[in-house]
Amino acid sequence: MDWLAADRPRPGAPLAIVRHTADMGILTDYFSAPSDESAASALDRVGGPGQPAAGPLPLPPFDTFRSKGLDPYVIMGKLEEALTGQDYRVITAGSHYGRMVAERGAQGPWVTKVSSPLQAALALADSGKLTRAAAKWAQAEELGGASPEEMIGVLEGLSGLARRATAKDEHLYCWVCL
Repeated sequence: MDWLAADRPRPGAPLAIVRHTADMGILTDYFSAPSDESAASALDRVGGPGQPAAGPLPLPPFDTFRSKGLDPYVIMGKLEEALTGQDYRVITAGSHYGRMVAERGAQGPWVTKVSSPLQAALALADSGKLTRAAAKWAQAEELGGASPEEMIGVLEGLSGLARRATAKDEHLYCWVCL
């Protein structure tokens, strides 16, 4: 296993560290946007949603939590299970789970919408709940043996993003690129 660390999304934000296999090669940035249409514009931002949009009227970057290897399907389904207590199979069977908002071919990038229950759970979780969820989430095989201590920083970053998004009446999305 290789350790990869993502950039800080803004000064003072926690560093997202996740276990990532060398053959995985997946980049994921979680961000908030006011609509699916707005989120889809992240495809046009070189470097992802944390970068300003180029053009005659440049747009500011989206509020972003940068990470590597936090796929929006399995790993985030396991996180939702850890935070809500709902069974993973029930979570992932939902018609809105991991819904594709925009895509740009087989190698990406893609934008998917984070489930509303996961966003709500992240936004409402206090530090105790995040600590307990990190202990459960770290047990997910897909995280390659990450410790709860390693995952708490990731949860704090995602929780902060969910709180800010909820306060602005925005939704969370995931930008994925290989």
